Amino acid sequence: MNLIEPRNPCSLWSRVARGSENADPPPSVAEDSARAGAASTSREARIFSVGARVLYGGQSLLSRLNLDFRARTPKEPAVQEGYSPEVASVTTDQPHSIHDLEKYLAARIPSWVVEDAKAHHRKIEIHRCTDIEAVKSLHERGFTRIGMVSIPEISGAPAGGHLLLSAHSPRTGEIRYALTQVMGDDMNLHNQLQLRLSGVDPGQVLVFDHHPDYDIFLENAFKKVGTMPSKVIIGYRGVLKAELTRRALYGRKLEALKTRFGDNAYSGMMLQLKQVTRDAASPEEKVSAESVISAMESRKEYESLLSSSREDVFRKGLNTAKMAEFEGFLRDLSIKNPCLKIISELFDRESLKIQGASPGKTYAGETVADLLLPSQIFTVIKENGEREKILNLRFLYGDMSGKVAEKAISFGAKEIVHIGNSGVLTPDAKIGELYFPSLIIGKDGRAANPGLANGLGEFAASEPVEREDQDLLIHFSTIHTKMSSPLMETRDLVENLKSRGFETVDVEAAEIAKAVCQANSKGQDVKLSTALLVSDIPGTGSGKTIEYMKENEWNEAEYRRSFPYVIDKLLEYWQVKDVEVSEARSFRPKEGLAMDAPVPATPRIGILQVLKDLKQILSRKYVITGKEDVPERELACRIAERILGKMNLNDSDHNLLKGNIATYLFNGASRKTLEEIGKESTLDPDGILSRLERQRWKGKLERDLKSPFTDGEVFGHIKALNSELSEKVKFILSHSKGYPMKMYIIGSFAKGRLGANSDLDVLVETNDGKLREKIGKDFAQQLKDGKDDSVSMVPLPPQNRLLSEFNARMLGKRIELSDPSAILGDENFLMRKYGEILEKRGYHLMEDGAIGSADFKIPEQREVTSPLLESFMGRYVERQHKSIETMKGAPGRPYVREIFGTLAGAMLLCPVIGTALGKTVSLLFPEG
Repeated sequence: MNLIEPRNPCSLWSRVARGSENADPPPSVAEDSARAGAASTSREARIFSVGARVLYGGQSLLSRLNLDFRARTPKEPAVQEGYSPEVASVTTDQPHSIHDLEKYLAARIPSWVVEDAKAHHRKIEIHRCTDIEAVKSLHERGFTRIGMVSIPEISGAPAGGHLLLSAHSPRTGEIRYALTQVMGDDMNLHNQLQLRLSGVDPGQVLVFDHHPDYDIFLENAFKKVGTMPSKVIIGYRGVLKAELTRRALYGRKLEALKTRFGDNAYSGMMLQLKQVTRDAASPEEKVSAESVISAMESRKEYESLLSSSREDVFRKGLNTAKMAEFEGFLRDLSIKNPCLKIISELFDRESLKIQGASPGKTYAGETVADLLLPSQIFTVIKENGEREKILNLRFLYGDMSGKVAEKAISFGAKEIVHIGNSGVLTPDAKIGELYFPSLIIGKDGRAANPGLANGLGEFAASEPVEREDQDLLIHFSTIHTKMSSPLMETRDLVENLKSRGFETVDVEAAEIAKAVCQANSKGQDVKLSTALLVSDIPGTGSGKTIEYMKENEWNEAEYRRSFPYVIDKLLEYWQVKDVEVSEARSFRPKEGLAMDAPVPATPRIGILQVLKDLKQILSRKYVITGKEDVPERELACRIAERILGKMNLNDSDHNLLKGNIATYLFNGASRKTLEEIGKESTLDPDGILSRLERQRWKGKLERDLKSPFTDGEVFGHIKALNSELSEKVKFILSHSKGYPMKMYIIGSFAKGRLGANSDLDVLVETNDGKLREKIGKDFAQQLKDGKDDSVSMVPLPPQNRLLSEFNARMLGKRIELSDPSAILGDENFLMRKYGEILEKRGYHLMEDGAIGSADFKIPEQREVTSPLLESFMGRYVERQHKSIETMKGAPGRPYVREIFGTLAGAMLLCPVIGTALGKTVSLLFPEG
């Protein structure tokens, strides 16, 4: 496939892929091309052809989005021209509370899009719907060439994709932009404000309301949860999972130390160390023991920690932090005193971490994969020994969070805990201060929680503040208010809110409180708790705005302390002493399904030595293994971990993403480049991308950084791929006439780096030419009919030994489906396959399919192929796709593969002939 990544807006519409013909840009666009210049070098978009539908990144919208999130009955969208009265009333000439407003806006809608729209008076549409309805609407109005524009962020946007489209009408030459997946009234207002404050004229703005039925979307999302737990936490989904996992792990590590040294692990350790000084086998061992005793005596604070219980470590975040500190302290002693077994035996050799019940493999929670509303379910252990499930949801922007709470209550939730961020209106406040509001005022100026207590806040206020928490700035019984968007907060408005006694402001708290109150007004008894962590200080001149928060909140000491304090009080409030954990388990594929099967042997008629030599040449020429591979791999993993931290993505939710990033860095950069990147104090994604020497890996890294995904989203995607593969295999088997046939899964799935937006590539080898043609034409027709096509079936005739060797080297690992019929009716077929692949790569998988902790290892050999061969393969795939989708010729005919075989043989037999053939092929298949 020819993926076009233009460098300026005029080329957005110059070419399309997936079989459409090249097209010249409209005259106005072509004239603008020369003026785009270097300023547009960071502009990125990918354009795909639109027959009856649109493809993003090679994957259809229908599989990428939640189909349930659509209008219940088709309605014509209501169209609003210009800004709403509320947005139009916002003045743009007053000083804003966000001092870096320009930076804030550019991070959500690229400045080049705004400037291009303003310069050429292009329309910008806002669609209150999913991408599906937006694309359908654009297509029906003649905008048949539609692409997606990569954007850094849109505040409050649902997970799972880009939300900014570019559209071109070939008939009129008009170009438009469209913001899609705008969920709820608040996000609609927020997006309109972004355009207004960016200086977009009202005459350029159109708002399409497609009447999306959020009730259906949320109902189907909650159905995936199963039985609704009575307690629901909204907010901080990934961070909460990481926090509970960390607490559970260190509680079990303390328990392991107690098993080794007694109930007072500190005293027991000191006694055994002193015994070693008396019975030392060598002077070195005695000196080591004495130095460790001296170090331990200097850290007497650890004595009380090691005499506490596992529950004490779990329920108190500071104790968890002290256990982590003690682990580091012991690790340093172990490294400095390698001969002292009493210390070194405590550590896992690979991770250098204290061995607990299951070292490095403890996982808390069950991931419920849902594209727009992912969630976790934790099973907690209460003080009386009972087990109870708790649901943790991510919150959606503004009024949508209220709808989430309302739907959770309708499914049986009896207590809602909202943990969120807020701006603080006190000038001398600090990032990370903690507020428990008792009065929450809604957008209409009325109390959103009349008569409703803040359960957690009242409990925390009644408890004495422990000595370790006295430095925290905690505020109880405060007054909170709502703003539909931080973009409404001019400095004058902020001063007005202060004068009226408001202390904090956010977008969601009032909506969640209102949902609880409405349920109670109908006879229910639902409890509410609200805890707000200060993330920004608008209008104070401190510089700590919401944009500052995005990059620096976790660097603030108070912020790092406040969240564990909230969890401490919540565990006390609910009388929870521990969380149930699962251990990693390997997946086992069904018997008879060979994985990474070697190419079946075929008779070597006359060219035995030729094939043997060719294999050696391919290995030598196209696979490069650098020196000191192991340190380089470790360095790439460390950089990947830092990148995730920079993006505020926790490890426990993004194991697969981290592994992919590390692999791309290792393959795409030299050792010198990795060392340079590793020394940087700040990791700038654009800077990293510009340093990668190999374009193939640069593109992969760029894709995953722009559209990060969770482990749960990958596993949910695999289930969708399984269903589609089953349908296609059923079709192929129904049209097979008994010819021998083999199927191989290749690509990112076979290599263990499938992403949430990746396709599944399958080779189908059969002698039945009519079946090969039928496969190509049938799936091409499916494309035109708007059916899903996330599984790419590539029909080929059986390969001779020469081409098999070549394919194996070019495509890497592949999985043979020795019995394709085994997938029919087996919804977990691909998951089992992928589970074993991930286990081989060092991931630890749970019974529920989630990942515990990962001892991920990058393959020792770099996947570096000849640039010439990579370009050949790219052009071949493009030609095959065009042949299939436009139904020209016989799909599957190996035009270029024959040339590959000829070329490879010529290189072996005669370098001169090989060079000549290489140049001939380049002329026949020119670049671009």
